[in-house]
Amino acid sequence: MPKIKKRTIYIFLLTLLALYVVIYIIPGLSGALESTAVLQYGKLKVTTEAECYIVRDETVYGAEGHGKVKYLAREGVLIKSGTKVMEFTEKEVPKNDQGEPKEMTTEYDDLMESLKGHTVIDKNGAAKRKGIFSTYIDGYEKKLNANRLDEITEEDISGVPDSIESVKRENTFVEGDPVYKICDNAGWHLVFWADADEAERFTEGADVVTVIGKKELKCDVYSVTGKEDEDKKIVLHTNRHYKDFAEVRKVQAEIVTTDTEGILVENDWIVKVDGQQGVYVRTTTDDYIFKPIQILATDGEKSVVSEGTFYDDEGVGVETVLVYDEVQKNPKDGEK
Repeated sequence: MPKIKKRTIYIFLLTLLALYVVIYIIPGLSGALESTAVLQYGKLKVTTEAECYIVRDETVYGAEGHGKVKYLAREGVLIKSGTKVMEFTEKEVPKNDQGEPKEMTTEYDDLMESLKGHTVIDKNGAAKRKGIFSTYIDGYEKKLNANRLDEITEEDISGVPDSIESVKRENTFVEGDPVYKICDNAGWHLVFWADADEAERFTEGADVVTVIGKKELKCDVYSVTGKEDEDKKIVLHTNRHYKDFAEVRKVQAEIVTTDTEGILVENDWIVKVDGQQGVYVRTTTDDYIFKPIQILATDGEKSVVSEGTFYDDEGVGVETVLVYDEVQKNPKDGEK
């Protein structure tokens, strides 16, 4: 290849490189070196990922004894009190070689032990309460029940399985053999534990949105409890419909505590002067004045703040920042 042609190619490549630096690199560096920033509107969404445990007001019903079961209610349907949900036909207990009734056993011994004192014997197959009919029983209906919501500990949920199996079948063997449950769907709870930083996002009585899979549930924060040096127990309450409500116990959820928009301020730009949070705003004479701010929401890195005027604890109007104000990014005065 002739030298002139090679030189032309080199010059072309160097020109492209120079253009890239001018267009992409230099603006980024100059932005990083800028000592001020212009306030803009933006969106702020704060979420917490959590493994949640569903706590319901639910009752498990057991068979009268050895017999045949025929289910009349469909899985997951809302039934009224008195609705016929099951037919039970008693069967003769098989006899041993001595002609005496055999001692019957069931594959649900562990469930029955976990539910001791919480199982109601079904005498006529009619629902004794209104609620969602389900045959998905995990043995935690007693321990993770709404009537002991405030008592539930992390130890209580330590053995919760990832999924629940249905106990639906044709035959039962002993009295109390679990056959179905009814869950109150008028209100139910999600319980999880969060570290201190995440727990600060939750305020009792506040509204949040819980996303399970593709389903969004409006919830309110029922309680936030726990010792100062331990993870906090957070309980959410909802009355919204969730298709798998009675069939699952453990769910992966995203809880949205903040989803708002307004003037965005980087937290690094915020300082305290005489106990008041604020930013330094550039004036038309190139001076900087301190303007108090009111933080409406934060994700720990950015915050949405009030615009124009906010009112302090005594109801006094306080002049604050406006969109397009130019603020110091690394203020030297004030406390962080």
